[in-house]
Amino acid sequence: MRLLYSLFPTVFFLLFAAQLLPAQITIIGPFQLGDSSQAMLLKTHRDDAFIGRVMAMTPDSVVFKTQGGLRLGFANNMVKSIEALATNDNPVKGGDVFALRLKRGKVFYGYPIDIRHNRVIFNTKIRGSFTKRIGRIDRITREYAAVYDNSTSPNDYSASFYKKQPSKRGEFLGYHDGVILHRDESGREQHVALNKLRSYKLNYPYQEITGHGRALLISPTGFGMSKGEIDFRNFMFGISSISYGVNDYLSIGAGTLSFLPYFDAKLNHDLGEYIHLSAGGYMFALFSYGYHASLSFGTPDYFLNFSYVKSKEIQSVDSDLNFDLWSFGGSFRVGPKARFFAEYNILTSPPNPFGYDVFGTYGYANGFSWGLTRYRNKIRWDLSLMHTGPFANCFPLPCEPVHVPIFFVAFGYKFGS
Repeated sequence: MRLLYSLFPTVFFLLFAAQLLPAQITIIGPFQLGDSSQAMLLKTHRDDAFIGRVMAMTPDSVVFKTQGGLRLGFANNMVKSIEALATNDNPVKGGDVFALRLKRGKVFYGYPIDIRHNRVIFNTKIRGSFTKRIGRIDRITREYAAVYDNSTSPNDYSASFYKKQPSKRGEFLGYHDGVILHRDESGREQHVALNKLRSYKLNYPYQEITGHGRALLISPTGFGMSKGEIDFRNFMFGISSISYGVNDYLSIGAGTLSFLPYFDAKLNHDLGEYIHLSAGGYMFALFSYGYHASLSFGTPDYFLNFSYVKSKEIQSVDSDLNFDLWSFGGSFRVGPKARFFAEYNILTSPPNPFGYDVFGTYGYANGFSWGLTRYRNKIRWDLSLMHTGPFANCFPLPCEPVHVPIFFVAFGYKFGS
């Protein structure tokens, strides 16, 4: 028992010391707490990065002072690493951090997402977003901070008014006593009262539209791929492809259709800023070959598309794949990370003397498809409904042509930058 009592202070000290060591924080390079001459790079798990020095470390937090003079507090589980920088390292990019000050004195650093007459949504990037009633806020000021990447401080905002006034886009400079300080796109600074605004919002960056360089949904487009661009696509079941931009005017691709291989090549040329033309050819296993031409009007964000595909069977195989495919459709961005698309296809083929072929007994097929594409970084998902036919419904007799709805999901991925 005496031995346990004698060991208790030692055990207690070791446990306390272990708590003081922020084991979840990676220390890179020589680290000396309190050395004012040593520059340090602090990275958070949210990929924020600040240059400055560590002022203090406690069992649950780190106090950090940036080169711009801001004192920031981080919970230990929010800090990814602290790196000691050499004296000749200077990766600092000047950036701005907004300081939200409450009337009771507390300060948060980050940027506002949405400001209205009764509340503010503020993103600290460290502890996420929170909402504060406007009556509790003293002011929001813009302060310089030395940050590793100034893209962490967005400054593209839109002011939307109650009355029939055009929305004003520009830079947020600060807030105090019911008034927003806003710099418009012409560089003019304006004081805008909150009671005149419907909202004051951050404009989130738009996600790049991808995949349009090859096809809208089924039909090819007039757009092309960039040199070195690689794009993968999986459409419905058993249909997948991978495409490569040889240069800005030629792209090639290969894939499977019903688990059988096909190869294609496509040439494209921009006739103007909003007119895009393409032509190409393909071979489907040993069954058929063909060519296509497409014309697209608009930009990748908003365009109309017309295309024609001619398929010819290889006579020695007799695959019944002689057909003409006409397509009309369009794609329209509906948000920073989404688009709406629609496409109508009509396929005609010569009649089969036996009264049946791949298109049924009618010698044509048509379909209307529409859906939504969701973009996330390099990935895209298509959620779509296709209404297609005709199919022969012979239950009960006599047979009648019917169109059926088909729901499907398509997946795409853009490789590289």
